[in-house]
Amino acid sequence: MVERATAWTVTGVALLAAALGVSACGPPPMTLGTTQVRTLPGQGKATAPSRTVGAMASPTAAGPTSVVPTYGRMRGVPHGADPASTAAKQALQRLYSQPLKWQACPPLQNGKSVNPQLKAQCAWVEVPLDYAKPEGKTIKLLTAKVPATDQANRLGTIFFNPGGPGGSGVDSLLNGIPVSAEAAKRFDVVGFDPRGIGKSAPVTCGDHPSAPINTWPRNEREVRRLVRDSKGYARECGKLSGAMLPYVGTVNVAKDLDLLRSVFGDVKLTYLGQSYGTRIGALYLERFGPQTGRMVLDGMDNPGENPVESRLGQVKGFEGVFRTYLRWCANQPGCATGKDPEEGYNRVVRMVGNLRDHLLPAQSGRKLGVSDAVIGIIATLYSRNSWPILNRALTNMSKGDGVVMLRLADLYAGRDFQTGRPKNNSGAASVAVTCADDAGLKSLAEVRAAVERFKKVSPLFGEQTAWGLLQCGVWPYQTTQRPEPVNAPGAPPTVIVSFTNDPTTPISNARSVHDMLAGSSLVTRQGEGHIAYATGDFCVNRAVDNYLIAGRQPAEQTTC
Repeated sequence: MVERATAWTVTGVALLAAALGVSACGPPPMTLGTTQVRTLPGQGKATAPSRTVGAMASPTAAGPTSVVPTYGRMRGVPHGADPASTAAKQALQRLYSQPLKWQACPPLQNGKSVNPQLKAQCAWVEVPLDYAKPEGKTIKLLTAKVPATDQANRLGTIFFNPGGPGGSGVDSLLNGIPVSAEAAKRFDVVGFDPRGIGKSAPVTCGDHPSAPINTWPRNEREVRRLVRDSKGYARECGKLSGAMLPYVGTVNVAKDLDLLRSVFGDVKLTYLGQSYGTRIGALYLERFGPQTGRMVLDGMDNPGENPVESRLGQVKGFEGVFRTYLRWCANQPGCATGKDPEEGYNRVVRMVGNLRDHLLPAQSGRKLGVSDAVIGIIATLYSRNSWPILNRALTNMSKGDGVVMLRLADLYAGRDFQTGRPKNNSGAASVAVTCADDAGLKSLAEVRAAVERFKKVSPLFGEQTAWGLLQCGVWPYQTTQRPEPVNAPGAPPTVIVSFTNDPTTPISNARSVHDMLAGSSLVTRQGEGHIAYATGDFCVNRAVDNYLIAGRQPAEQTTC
């Protein structure tokens, strides 16, 4: 199953290169003061000047019309979270006003210690399990803060989510600051593990080792096995995490974000959402417009799309970027797919298809099957910097060696190389959140129809992605949530950022949400990639930093 909108970019490429011993192209992170930031080479030029928006012009402005965050406690619970009863209001007010108790951050999910140069601190924040009953059971969310490097000129806090769903905001932040050097000087950056994810009341579906899965079934027997596997996974998730599954949807995460805003002392929220994190931001805008300050949505997920159209958009994105890779590879020495991109595509489809009958040997006695081969290819499409790694993986596959491709899939899915067991709960959380947001397709016939439609768009990526739609239909918790267009009248101006050729959140998403959000700006970066801000483009960084730091909104359409 392909995640809805995964933020797998700079950190992912670095992990691939380190794990596989391959040199990744592009600028490495650099150290500025005590904070890890990414280099920002001059590249590109904005096509139109920026504009200053009302109260955003003053970096110290306060009051209900200011888009710049001011600091101090919220007085009362905002309307977007307001429960009905007096007891509920009092309970929620207590949670909105709770003190932060700072402590050393726990080790990262990969077992590594936190870099002391970051000067990071962590704190647990208590939130209601069910916002309809805030006086009832609560859970705790883990948060991490990396302080601004220029505290004398600090502007406030940027809250950050790296995407997924299933991504740990704490680990992502502590692995590499997600903002530019200039923004890192002026803002504390706060990451959090959303409910059900990482260390925040995590959902689990067991720690069984991965096994080769045939997601290209050829007959009814293979379809029945795929259905049986999906139902078995759902039963295990329900058995281990059933009490949590109804409460991990994005609406609740948006409500948690507003509670975090208050607890951290910000009257207005400043937020950077990447990939799926843009969905959190969009739903926050709908419910907490008056509490919103500045919001950057990078790699746009479209909350208004149904699961079929959303996944089909991903398939088109992966297909397009993979074909661009084939054209690039055709001009490189030692290209695994040869000089003819079309024949190279067909060669890869045949190699993957052969895995239905002939699994390839990989590390520690494990085998590479269809599902992991497709996932491994996908893992390398988020950045051109990882294309040499994809070439190596395909070269090895052509020689009967599945080690590199399976390692790519393991890295993307958060699994241990040797055992195939999950190292974190990102996979389980991804399914749980996705199925809490929309129940998906209810019948096998609907899934079959999607399979045929998707295969026509992409023989390589379509079938596996379409069969992934099966999972929410057999999920133990059937949500009533349905996709709806973003409706946030009166929300402050927002900046949406996108690559022109994004493999997993296509630019059509960004354009659609830009049309939904009156007064928003769309900043596009030419080329292939996923997450355009703070990943090496001066033009994009300038546009976003001017907005975050000085309140100068980019032109409505800005191209870098």
